[in-house]
Amino acid sequence: MGFRGGKHLIEVVRADRGPAFEIVLSDGPCSITETRMTVDFERFREVGQQRFFEVYRQPGIETALSFLEEQFPSRFASAQSARALART
Repeated sequence: MGFRGGKHLIEVVRADRGPAFEIVLSDGPCSITETRMTVDFERFREVGQQRFFEVYRQPGIETALSFLEEQFPSRFASAQSARALART
């Protein structure tokens, strides 16, 4: 079973440490030795979700606004307040 960001985590770690380096998902704290890294899965997931939200929020709001402007032009023709929301 995969997890969001897992492929990128493996790529970054193996680029730095080599292909034989072990990466272990755990419910415990993160740690590292010369041959193995233990990753707190919940913490990694939380950081990934936060970053995912930051990256995709603005395009998501812009897409919704474009759709609403197209479908309901008299109601959403100047949705500047919503565009400002997309930048926060």
